[in-house]
Amino acid sequence: MLADFDPQVVSIAAQPLQLTGPDGDRVRRHVPDCCWWIMLALTTVDVKAPYKRDDPQVRALMGWTREVVSLCGWAFED
Repeated sequence: MLADFDPQVVSIAAQPLQLTGPDGDRVRRHVPDCCWWIMLALTTVDVKAPYKRDDPQVRALMGWTREVVSLCGWAFED
């Protein structure tokens, strides 16, 4: 919600894309919660409840998402 009030954020999109790609011996698919643009820089965001953040599967998904979006030159926040 803070991005709504940040004057540097020029655009926000909810669930704007699906990431698909290899992760070890599996193909992973994930739809980030939102993206926002600060000038020409894109930030991809995943929001998880605090009690889920220590779950190994959630941490693996977040790590994979961070890696994939960084290959595109994008930032990632969780």
